[in-house]
Amino acid sequence: GNQSVDEEISQEYVTLIWSTTVSIFCVGGMIGGTLVGVIADQIGRKKGLIYNNILAAIAALCQGFAKHMGSCEMFILGRLIIGVNAGINAGLAPIYLTEISPVALRGAVGTVYQFVITISILLSQLLGLHSVLGTEDRWPFLFLFTLLPAFLQTITLPCCPETPKQVLKVTRNEIKAKQALIWLRGSLDVHAELEEMKGEL
Repeated sequence: GNQSVDEEISQEYVTLIWSTTVSIFCVGGMIGGTLVGVIADQIGRKKGLIYNNILAAIAALCQGFAKHMGSCEMFILGRLIIGVNAGINAGLAPIYLTEISPVALRGAVGTVYQFVITISILLSQLLGLHSVLGTEDRWPFLFLFTLLPAFLQTITLPCCPETPKQVLKVTRNEIKAKQALIWLRGSLDVHAELEEMKGEL
C-alpha cells in the first residue's frame, strides 16, 4: 500500500518536473518578448543584443552544470533564463537587421534570419542524437554549446555600428548617423536614405 502511494507521488513529481522544465522556456520567452521595446529604445539595438549574451552564458552554465550539481532547480532556472534570452533575440535581432539593411534587401535579410534559425534547430536536433551528445553522460555539453554563439556575437558585434535610425533617434546627431550609413553601405551617397530616415522619426 505505502509503496504504491510512494511510487505514485514519485511519478507525479517527475511529471511535474518535466512539465515545468519544458514550459518554463515559453514563460521566459514571453517575458523576453515584452522587454524588447524597452531594451531597443533605452539600451539600443546593438548593445541590447550584446548584453543579452550575458543571459545566454548564465543559462548555458546553469543547464550545463545542473547534472554535476545534482540540481533540477538549477536546470529549470537555466531554461527560464534562456527563454528570456530567446524572447529578446527574437524581437531585437530582426529590428537590428532590418534597420541596417538597404530597403531593397530587407525582405531577403528577414528571410535569411528565419532560415538560419531553422538550420540552427536542425543542428541542435542532430547534436542531440544518441550517437553524438544525446547520452546520459554527454547531454550537458549540448547545453554548454550555447556559449559558442554567444561568445562569437559578443566579440564580433562591437565591430558593427549601431543602426543609423537608432543613432538619429537617440542622439539627433545627423553626422554620426551618416557615418554609420556610409560604413554600412560602403558609399558616400547616403543623403537620400538619411533624409528618408529623418522623415520616419
